[in-house]
Amino acid sequence: MTQRIFIPTAGVGSRLRHLTSELNKSLISVADRPVISHQIDFFPDDSEFVIALGFYGDLVRDFLHLAYPTHKFIFVEIDNYRGAGSGLSRTLRQCRDFLQKPFIFLSNDTIVQTAIPENPSNWLGFSESPVSDAYRSLNVKNGVVSSINEKSHHQVGSVPYIGLAGIFDYELFWEGLEDRQTSKNSGEVSGLTNIVDKRKVLAHQFSWYDTGNLASLAHAREAIASDETLNILEKPKEAIWFVRNNVIKYSADKQFIENRVSRSQLLQKFVPQISSKTDYMFCYKKVSGEVLSKCVDLKLFKRFLEECRVFWSVTDLNGTRLNEFRSNCLNFYWTKTEKRLHQFYKKFGIKDREQIINGNQIPKLEELLGRLDWKLLSDGLPGSFHGDLHFENVLWSKTDKRFTFLDWRQDFSGNLKVGDIYYDLAKIFHGLIVSHENIINEKFKILWTEEEINFQIQRDQILVDCQKYFLAWCVSNNFDINRIYILTALIFLNIAPLHHEPYCFLLYALGKHMLAQPLNPTKQGTEQRSEGSRPKESNIIEGLNLGAGFDWKYPAWRGVDSLNGEYLSENSSLELQNDSIKFVYSSHFIEHVSDTVVTNLLQESYRCIKPGGVIRLVTPNFEQIHRALIENDIKYFSDIGFLGRPEWKLFGVDRSIENVALHWIANYQNFVTTSENIEEWEEGWYRGPPVIDKQLVREKALELDTLNFGKWVISNVPEQHFKNGGHINTFTFPKLEKMLQSAGFTEISSLDCGSSRSNAMAVFDKKPNRERVSIYVEGIKAI
Repeated sequence: MTQRIFIPTAGVGSRLRHLTSELNKSLISVADRPVISHQIDFFPDDSEFVIALGFYGDLVRDFLHLAYPTHKFIFVEIDNYRGAGSGLSRTLRQCRDFLQKPFIFLSNDTIVQTAIPENPSNWLGFSESPVSDAYRSLNVKNGVVSSINEKSHHQVGSVPYIGLAGIFDYELFWEGLEDRQTSKNSGEVSGLTNIVDKRKVLAHQFSWYDTGNLASLAHAREAIASDETLNILEKPKEAIWFVRNNVIKYSADKQFIENRVSRSQLLQKFVPQISSKTDYMFCYKKVSGEVLSKCVDLKLFKRFLEECRVFWSVTDLNGTRLNEFRSNCLNFYWTKTEKRLHQFYKKFGIKDREQIINGNQIPKLEELLGRLDWKLLSDGLPGSFHGDLHFENVLWSKTDKRFTFLDWRQDFSGNLKVGDIYYDLAKIFHGLIVSHENIINEKFKILWTEEEINFQIQRDQILVDCQKYFLAWCVSNNFDINRIYILTALIFLNIAPLHHEPYCFLLYALGKHMLAQPLNPTKQGTEQRSEGSRPKESNIIEGLNLGAGFDWKYPAWRGVDSLNGEYLSENSSLELQNDSIKFVYSSHFIEHVSDTVVTNLLQESYRCIKPGGVIRLVTPNFEQIHRALIENDIKYFSDIGFLGRPEWKLFGVDRSIENVALHWIANYQNFVTTSENIEEWEEGWYRGPPVIDKQLVREKALELDTLNFGKWVISNVPEQHFKNGGHINTFTFPKLEKMLQSAGFTEISSLDCGSSRSNAMAVFDKKPNRERVSIYVEGIKAI
């Protein structure tokens, strides 16, 4: 008889906190594969699975189709899986039509390693683990369950119920579940209790692991791990799973997956070929071999480097393509580092400061970064690239005598074909300094105070030997080891906010320490890099970013958000000489100020820009937003990544398409702040649209053109909050064209995201979810 198993995956998994912010809890990794994979593999392949979907249910469905293409799955989408009225009881009722036969109930955070009873019967699973108030418990006598205890109502001799049950008398189960008074918050237990009361229910002991909270998940990972478990450091919004003979890569970013798949074709001689994909995952057949970290010796490492020389096919660039490559390098090294450091400081509440690190007085990181010659770093070596080239991402097949590269990067600052070969060299170097295995096994120490940091990393001798050979090899092959050293330091700083404590602090301290302490290449045949020889950052200003934010920085650019403590206004002077800069850029700023302010800033920009210089304005595409509202196109707003803010519900504002569209046109905030980040809001804080009757919104949207509709919506913003930083203006291309022409600019045109007359400005467009919601308009100051 074919077994039918019910697994409810609809819930949000809030007890796992950050791990389930963008991933269903059934997909959390344990020993290189998701929890639900451990569950599916526990049953015969001809079993039938009823899967309740809810929170990120599309990811659960995609994974199961990729990993188990021949299995039979019945997917049921739950209409309400979070908030009021949600819960396991509701989920079960919605799956009732597919469970009208004996079935097994399996909680989606339960992993067991004991055989299921073969004979169809009523039974409940328990463990010999100590009873905890986190779980319900069973009273068992002579192998038969006499009753089920609610959490914290245990009796002497009770054993923990593990969320696993064989339900033979399914009619009695549904009868108990329909007693809504008792089943409202008790999930499957109300149905099971009805069976216990009326039938013999056996107690079956299992070897059990709970994955439903952070502590028990950590225990499960440690207990289930084996010598075959790989050294994979967990990353937010990413995962890689090994299921049977397949490897499945997941990312929360669609473009990430699309680019990875595209690059697999470009690198096909060196990487596995992808067999199938979805929006957020792709799959390829597992390649035979051993990761280089587990089999490397000096002879094999030398062979690996020679393979890399073949892989790194240098691309000859000139003119525009060379300038684009250098711009990509600058964005990849400078801009990304600034962004990641800001993320690190915010995430851990740390400030950049002078510190003693391992006994050395180290200045602020801002000062260290200012000493670097960013122009030199950006003049990289263009060619084919991997992007994450370290030992855990390289397989060696003794049988085939070949290397296979894994987990390649999706792009290099947006370019799929050409990256900086020096970045791959730096990734190799970073892996020789810090091995994943030693981090996972906690073979490092870090003591951190505000004034002093001390760290120590245990290193295997083979990695020390490989590093020594690597530096000598780089010198003999005319690679600049100082450049590799600096980029390696930047890599440690960049990945610091992406990892767990205390490893994240080690990465930060190591990166900062490396920037401050020169590489000693005495035995490598090169001159030692000294502090005094480092070029200082240029004071020449080439461009101005209007409305950049208070902490925005970029080499040879100035960000302007206020002048002399005052916000930009109709009277602001940009305090630059006439014809002194090449570029002015502004993104998602002008919709926050009035037409008179915009007119003044355009005139000031024209005054400051040199003849032949370019101005680029980016603002919401209000015509497209207006059209999406009229056409009720909620997918448009979903694709651009905005369907409302969490705090709206505190003010009775729902996430309807009307309110989402109005938010883009005329949002306001009822508090004064210099930051737009209010994810950690307090009660009473609000940023969102004015409250307007939805039917009236619909009528006005059809009656008025885009600009007049915008004016009408803006007129509903509460007067006392009008200047608190929200959207108070709308633009179309004709309106911007007229305003730019009035300021003196010519050759006004609307361009695509990332497409510009200046590579220096195209790089700034790369903000997530902005492309579809924005228009990009440029003008030139005639020569």
